Amino acid sequence: MLLITPVLITIPILTAAYFDYCERRIPNAITLPLFTAGLVLQGIFCGMNGLFNSILGAIVGGGLFMLLYYFDAMGAGDVKLGAAVGCWLGIRFAAFALFYTILLGGLMAIVQLSFKRGRKNSMKTKSIDSKTSDETSIFEGKCEPNAATLPYGIAISGGVFALFIKILWETRP
Repeated sequence: MLLITPVLITIPILTAAYFDYCERRIPNAITLPLFTAGLVLQGIFCGMNGLFNSILGAIVGGGLFMLLYYFDAMGAGDVKLGAAVGCWLGIRFAAFALFYTILLGGLMAIVQLSFKRGRKNSMKTKSIDSKTSDETSIFEGKCEPNAATLPYGIAISGGVFALFIKILWETRP
């Protein structure tokens, strides 16, 4: 992983998390340049070994998510974001980030399910739209059209930041 990686990928992954939360999609305009820049910069600064490490990182970062996408458990944007982040991190750090992402995604799912179950048992909030009477999720915000799905881009971003914190913690003087 390049030392400048945290600085260069923070804005794109936070933007991806925001889009995923608001629109439940991660635009290609974020993931594809992030993927390409990771490959190119790893190749330039670390040579062929860096390029190979970047490709393996993309496979680790997006591979498990691709399997989940195949079974309709995850969106394609999440797969592309995982692969793009893997390009920047390389195989070793992508594996750590994937581990933290899975932990955070599981925690998010538990929280979402518990809030849904709690709201269902206590009080029901009716939608403002007079044509529907669907329940409104606790996570539904002004920018969120579909609260039934989990915005996994947030978990991916959180997993990457957890990795950065781990690295900073281990390298402290």
